[in-house]
Amino acid sequence: MSEHSVAIVSFEGALKREIKRIRNRLKDIEEISEFTVKIEASGRVNDGEVKLSFAIAPSSYGYNEVKGRELNAVLEEMMRRHGWQKKNDPLAIAYEKVPSDDTDPEF
Repeated sequence: MSEHSVAIVSFEGALKREIKRIRNRLKDIEEISEFTVKIEASGRVNDGEVKLSFAIAPSSYGYNEVKGRELNAVLEEMMRRHGWQKKNDPLAIAYEKVPSDDTDPEF
């Protein structure tokens, strides 16, 4: 979904929804008991660009944080670093390991 495709009723409401989504994803990681999310905007007041970045850390101290310019990418990297992908990948069963049914003539 693009950032311009949904009307936001309030910034705080949208922020709370995103934090809830992040929390729901992180709660599946057993090693994480708390988290920190940072949103940083910096730039000149009168002209030029404003830099926007996001950071997620698996603690309140901010160590081992993942930082980037897209919140979804930061969240996915945090999940990857904590083995979520490996833990939740589909199981692969080799054909040789499947028990045969001697009564089925096709096998």
